[in-house]
Amino acid sequence: SLYFLADGKKILSYWARVFRLLFGEKRLEKIRLFLKDADRVFAGYLRGQIIDGMIMAILVSVGLSILQVRYAVVIGVLTGFGNLIPYVGPFIAYGLTTLVCLVYGDFSRILPSLVALFVIQTLDGNVINPRLLSENIDVHPLVVIISLIIGGSLGGFLGIFLAAPVASLVKLELDKFMERKTS
Repeated sequence: SLYFLADGKKILSYWARVFRLLFGEKRLEKIRLFLKDADRVFAGYLRGQIIDGMIMAILVSVGLSILQVRYAVVIGVLTGFGNLIPYVGPFIAYGLTTLVCLVYGDFSRILPSLVALFVIQTLDGNVINPRLLSENIDVHPLVVIISLIIGGSLGGFLGIFLAAPVASLVKLELDKFMERKTS
């Protein structure tokens, strides 16, 4: 990291020169524009995921606090962090809530807590997360959901993680292509 920080400009100018010689100035500019678009889309995706994680941390913390589950805030925060990785957040929420209730003998709180977590996770997966991602990467929520399904079936975990930003990038490039062709 230190070498990249110290010599980043030299490295970038070297590779820019290499790409200019290999591809020419016109193609190099197209590559730069594409990389700029990709950077914007992936940054928007990460921003949406971080906001979703914070929302989930708050909702789980409040929900479990209302139900008087011990360590509700800790479980909520860990769930929010876990939500940054697809499918990890729910496992953390359900697992830790069940574990804490079992360890402290709060058996009567297990079922209501799991029902509350199910409602929160369903709301997040079907409304909050698709809407946040659609706002941050400029894609309709239905496209986000469809891209997650396709990405998961084609690429498993990595496919799910990359599905929404890749779909957004494809849409952006398709929009630019149609704009060039119609004008």
